Amino acid sequence: MQPSDDAAPAPTPAGHEAGVRGHGRRRGDGARAPRSLTTQEDREETLLEDGRQGVRVRPLTAAGELRVREEMQLLAELELAGVRAAPAVLAVEEEGYLRELLAPVRAGTGRRSDPAGAPHTGEREALVAAREDLDELLAALHDRGWVLGAPPGTGLGRRASGGVAPIRLDGLRRSGSVGDRQLDRLWADSVLEDGDRTLRRRAPSRSWTDLEGGSATGDAGDAGPSADHDHEVPPEVPAPEAVPGAAPAASLPWHGPVPSTALPLPAPRAAGEEHRTRARSRSGLRRRTADRVRRTVRRRPRALLAAVLAGAVLIGGGVVVGARLAGTGTAGEVTADAPAVQAPAAAEITDALELATELGTARHAYVTGASGTSVAVPGSDAAAEDDALRAAYAGSEVRGGEPVVEAAELLAVEEGPGTASLRVVTSTPAHEVQEEDGTVRAVEATAPSAVVLHLEWTGTRWRIASTEAV
Repeated sequence: MQPSDDAAPAPTPAGHEAGVRGHGRRRGDGARAPRSLTTQEDREETLLEDGRQGVRVRPLTAAGELRVREEMQLLAELELAGVRAAPAVLAVEEEGYLRELLAPVRAGTGRRSDPAGAPHTGEREALVAAREDLDELLAALHDRGWVLGAPPGTGLGRRASGGVAPIRLDGLRRSGSVGDRQLDRLWADSVLEDGDRTLRRRAPSRSWTDLEGGSATGDAGDAGPSADHDHEVPPEVPAPEAVPGAAPAASLPWHGPVPSTALPLPAPRAAGEEHRTRARSRSGLRRRTADRVRRTVRRRPRALLAAVLAGAVLIGGGVVVGARLAGTGTAGEVTADAPAVQAPAAAEITDALELATELGTARHAYVTGASGTSVAVPGSDAAAEDDALRAAYAGSEVRGGEPVVEAAELLAVEEGPGTASLRVVTSTPAHEVQEEDGTVRAVEATAPSAVVLHLEWTGTRWRIASTEAV
């Protein structure tokens, strides 16, 4: 069945198994409303309608604001850590963020499929790489106290440059449950059709040959349906109920006509083409794996990812005006005689706003490389976060974007142990970031947000021990 003439074009391959609900409805002004991918009680995902490729994620409630912000920061943290299968954050918006658009990998049989035969060497290599990437992603999530929570058999996407990543994040949540983690592993087995982790094909089969360098909009070898695909592809079997504890979706996924670009990937070529030796196969796998790592490192500007993380780590998440982001000191260095945040001889706070501004300015100077002096407590969570951000900003230059501390409140101070907590409200104006390759990217202004600074008194000054988004 083809869409009606007045409908928008068929959804892109990243219409996601999360479900594009319709083709976009007309608003009262005649413009077409964004196509919804998934809507939950506190967040929604829509396809961009301005010609760009991406998924817009935005909150619907106050609780959703915290959830979306934590989700965005988690993805940025994973990508900075080199987790290849982490969905990429493309941009930070005033409400939410933009995520990369992926083509769904669907189970099925291609015109060259041979369900009874052994997988082609290239397909096996791609499957091994996909397994490694998903295992790495799940391990990184679980180590951080999160689970993916995707329903079995659905939600795996492929990148045009190769590699895989999940395209359903509606079940992403904090959980330390062993059962939830096991469900994540079962999900990986189901989307790879490798329940026993044997790397052997099961029916219906899926080909993985296009995961290495395939195109999200289809390759030349797959142009047009063949005799095996001259009919409408039946919708997938509806996914089981959401994983226990996951936020429920507002409606079931859309199962309309599947675009040609989302047809099942082709199966391996004829067995006669398998002439490569095992040694060549292994070297090819290592070479492609190294290429994937390099592509992942270059895929997103590291300064952008650092700015995403800064929302929870730094005051305002901004940068020092005109600072060259290449430090003169080593990460984690604390210079004893360098200027720092001065405070009274006793552990007291007389002006919370002034102290917050001084801490924010000094901390930004350190992470952006303008200063070699850290104002974090050595060995603390804040120090580790600052060092990671300092490394991420290295090689870039920012123009504008000095953070604004709009309000500060002293929540608690204990003179005995010398600790205090400040609640700070900050914002960051729009600014530009010039990457190492000369590319200049605009960073939108952020709305005022609150963060709690947990401080420690060192005898002469206050230092930051940790931060907490509120």
